[in-house]
Amino acid sequence: MRTTCKRKATENTCERPSKVIRTVLGDQDDFDVTSSDINNVRAAMYRERRKYCGTLPHDVDETLRTLKQLSMYTSRREDFLCCCEATDDGGGFVVFTTKSNLVTLCNADVITMDGTFRVCPKFFHQLHTVHGYIPFGLSSCVFIQFWHAFLYTFVVRFYTLLKCVFVIN
Repeated sequence: MRTTCKRKATENTCERPSKVIRTVLGDQDDFDVTSSDINNVRAAMYRERRKYCGTLPHDVDETLRTLKQLSMYTSRREDFLCCCEATDDGGGFVVFTTKSNLVTLCNADVITMDGTFRVCPKFFHQLHTVHGYIPFGLSSCVFIQFWHAFLYTFVVRFYTLLKCVFVIN
């Protein structure tokens, strides 16, 4: 049972360990399992997943280092991480976009921006999206996540976005 659960835990990383254990127990005929056996299997599943998934960053600096090391590409093999910088106030920001999205933004008739505080991962305080209105509709071109909602951070991230646009043109 333990090896089956560990195998299924690595194959289906989105499923909760309790669901994997219930599925495996439902397929077995032997029901001689104690609660300590379940706890041991659950711990083994978490250890096995950690081998493949790694750990989450513990602070802002570690998050920035991890993002800089990752190679993020779209399905068209375009680089997706545009900028990942720390700011002087102890925070930082990350800009996700592609070259083709920046070209679309440059050609847009109208540019709109939207920010939300509710869907941000740990260490981020706001997700800011820049949309470009093009003839066939509204296109989300740039995604910016940042740690602090200070005016300085807004100025720095838009200056960085402008630098990226000027490099393309």
